[in-house]
This record gives sequence, structure tokens and C-alpha cells, in this order.
Amino acid sequence: MDDLILRGGIIAGRQQDLAIQHGRIRQIAPDILEPAHKAFDIAGKLVVPGFIESHIHPDKAFVADRGPGLNHGGPTPQVLVAELKKAFTVDDIYERARRVMLSAIRHGCTAMRAHVEIDPYVQLRGVEALLRVQATFAGLLDLQLVAFAQEGIFHDGMTQGMLREALHMGLPVLGGCPYMDADQRRHIDWFFETAAAADVPLDFHADSSDDPSRLTCEYIAEQTMTRGMQGRVSLGHLCTPMS
Repeated sequence: MDDLILRGGIIAGRQQDLAIQHGRIRQIAPDILEPAHKAFDIAGKLVVPGFIESHIHPDKAFVADRGPGLNHGGPTPQVLVAELKKAFTVDDIYERARRVMLSAIRHGCTAMRAHVEIDPYVQLRGVEALLRVQATFAGLLDLQLVAFAQEGIFHDGMTQGMLREALHMGLPVLGGCPYMDADQRRHIDWFFETAAAADVPLDFHADSSDDPSRLTCEYIAEQTMTRGMQGRVSLGHLCTPMS
């Protein structure tokens, strides 16, 4: 017996039924007659796969009312949020991230990659909170967590060790932010070496300035191929003009 049948939805341009068994689609066909524990008539409604959010920061969501906001010539968003992160607690991060997940699920999101910031300001509190969130929404949302160095890794003696600790805590992806360190290539090299040692994929925030001389995407691509990590490296942002 199927767990659920959706009857009469528009799937691939045709009105069809969809049967779900043990959390997976068992059959898509017109007029499925087998019994099910639950059945819903969704005639005329479009049926699509769940949405995927590939880049989000739930640990610093819903904080716009805590700071002075952006002003021309004033501090950057990174500077403003860095100050706010000092006061973040595990429970605070959990509750704000929980709001993000509820909103995402309501709008049809079923998979998400979230960058969890790790630095001397928030330390591993975001990791602890997002692991709790992941457990809370297990079965509803496939939440993948990235151990992410928003503030760079060469400004202190803590961040590199905390990133490794986050991987030991179960985070399956390592995330770098080259433009937050003066020597971007050194930053990138450290992430490739650390990812190789831990056997995890990489996700970089890259090329977000207005200076084309600071482009790093080509170097990251070269390192990906040289180190045999094709298919395991992602880049986000990428808004720097090429010339």
C-alpha cells in the first residue's frame, strides 16, 4: 500500500497521479488505482520537484533591526555583522535559523546548503545551533552545512583549528572566502590542502570586489584540476567585472 497518492496533478504537461511509498515516488501515471493511506485531489495544480536553496546564511538572518544599517561611506555589511556576531548565542542563532527553515519549507524548499560562519567572534556557536536545526527538520528538509570562514583565516590563531573541529563535528563541506585575506592564493591553497586531508568538498565565496586584479576564479579552477577535485568545488558570488 502506498503512503500517499496525489490525484490529478499536472506533471510533465499532463494530468496524472503520483504515488509515494516510503518517502520516494513509486509511480507517476494516469489513474493509479492501488490503495493508499492518504490521497489528495490536486486536480489542475502543477506538481514540481522541491526547490533547492544552494547558498544561504541562516545563522545571521533576521538581524537587520539590531544594527545601524548601511550608509554611504559607512561600514561594510561584513563589518556591521562581525560586531553583531559577538553577541550571538546558540539559542539565538537556533531560533533565527529555525524561522528561516520554516519559511523555506512553506515556500516549497526541500534541500538547502547553508554556510555556517566560524570565526573568533561567534566561534563554534553557529555550528552547534545549526546542527540542532538540522536535527529538528530532519525528514522535512535536506540541510547540508558548510564550515565557512567569513572573516578569513590568517587574522588570528583560532579560525583554522575551529574549521577543522567543525568538520570533526560532522559538517560535510569546507567553505573559504579568499577576499577576506590579503594573500588570496595562500588562503585558497590552505582550503584545498585541508579539504584533501579531510576528504570533503569545497565551496568558495569568490570575486566580490570591483577590482578585476583580485579575481581568483581562474586560480581556483586551476587548483581544482591540478588536485583532481573536479565536481567537488563550488564557487559563489562571482560579481567582479573581468575587465
